Amino acid sequence: MRYGSGDPHTLDKIRNTIREYSMILPGERIVAGLSGGPDSACLLHALCCLREELAIGAICAVHVNHGLREDEAQRDEAYSRQLAEDLGADFRVFHFDIGAEAAQERVSSETAGRKARYRAFETACADFGAERIATAHNSNDQAETILMRILRGTGIHGLSGIRHCRRAGRRTVIRPLLDIGREEIEAYCRSCGLIPVRDRTNDEAVYTRNKIRLELLPYLRENYNPDISSALVRLGRLAADDDDYLEQVTGKIMLKHWNQEEKTLSADALPGLHPALAKRAVREAAGRSGADSDLGEKHIRGVLSLASGKKEGKETDLTGGYYVRYSYSKLWFLRRTDRTSAEDAAGRTGLTCTASFPEERLEKNGTAEIFLGGRAVKLRLICSAEEKEAEKEAAGSGKRCSAGGKSGRGGAVFSRTVCLDWKKLKEQDNVIFRFRQPGDRIRPRGMKGHKKLQDFFVDRRIPKHLREQVPLLASGREILSAGGEAAQDCCPDPESTAIVSIEY
Repeated sequence: MRYGSGDPHTLDKIRNTIREYSMILPGERIVAGLSGGPDSACLLHALCCLREELAIGAICAVHVNHGLREDEAQRDEAYSRQLAEDLGADFRVFHFDIGAEAAQERVSSETAGRKARYRAFETACADFGAERIATAHNSNDQAETILMRILRGTGIHGLSGIRHCRRAGRRTVIRPLLDIGREEIEAYCRSCGLIPVRDRTNDEAVYTRNKIRLELLPYLRENYNPDISSALVRLGRLAADDDDYLEQVTGKIMLKHWNQEEKTLSADALPGLHPALAKRAVREAAGRSGADSDLGEKHIRGVLSLASGKKEGKETDLTGGYYVRYSYSKLWFLRRTDRTSAEDAAGRTGLTCTASFPEERLEKNGTAEIFLGGRAVKLRLICSAEEKEAEKEAAGSGKRCSAGGKSGRGGAVFSRTVCLDWKKLKEQDNVIFRFRQPGDRIRPRGMKGHKKLQDFFVDRRIPKHLREQVPLLASGREILSAGGEAAQDCCPDPESTAIVSIEY
């Protein structure tokens, strides 16, 4: 390393922050963002200085060229590459056209750039075998972020600002510089001989963050509080403590009332909660379903209104194509694409939405497999008494399917097992696997007459948005099994000599 070791006091701070928050475990590989500016140059230098002491497996510097600022972008890339080489770190560069992406997604170039950077980090982690992403956020960034959120109107979670560590999918993002300020970072760079590049757009009061840094904070510092940045950081720390506690309580609520497989939240749980916890539960549910957890107040109010209104089938929109539907005392967090029937979805993707019953293969091999809407359906012919009893017990012996519970999970396509009488099944004509059609009817177990499949689904409390996705075994308009429930015409009984186990 041709550079100096840097200011020992600042390096001690960085080391202590890493240790206090357990940011890096021995042997772990690190992906570090490197723009070429003072913050990221300081971060990479400090990590390389501490590599042996902290037993860091390896460090990969990732530079993102946003396709903006023309010649300066090439300069930044070249500097970052050279710096990584000089410090003995691996180097990866990613190129994006952020202007085009921002226009296409109708977002600011700041937002598009941030998304691109984290895509690059994720790709680099996968290629490099890293689990940690180090970014160069500092205490000045923290103060700016908190003030910006105050101006927009935020809650406790927003006031807690940037966290030292946070999960980002399968990775953990760490901020080793978060406890030191920009002036100290620049002094560190000077002390070890680093000459970082400068982004001229940082000095232009164009973006909101730049305006806060260049105009609002200096005004507040001069007229109200000369130590405003420290006060904002302190506010963030206090809010973070409260936020962590509320997060723990929310976690217990979600453990009891959230179904990850269904992506549902018990609607009955929300009205009895304190508003602070109810709102957090909604945000957490949105995040776990794949939607943006940073919901606006109007979105949260809409979901809470669904829970208190209890009107079957009523919906409210979230963001990014997601919505929430109230059905049978549950809030279902869904995407607009989930509205389409399984048959329509199969048709668009070229997947089969009907399949013949493989009678010959079952008789010959004892097993068979077909595909319905992209889902594998496995069949097994069972003749021994011991196997029949075990299989019927495991399958619920034709018990009712429902949205939830062991015999009916209420997930996207109802993954379950159902048993049917082999002899009764062979007596049926033109048996096929398919999804529901107009005019379908079924004779539920123990019932003499028939009922419409629609009424059957209502009785079984199958939500409307899931009914098109229930796999059926049919003979004409006669339904022989629906999801995990066998109809009376083919249901096994004590006299059954063989049964067919069907696993969806």
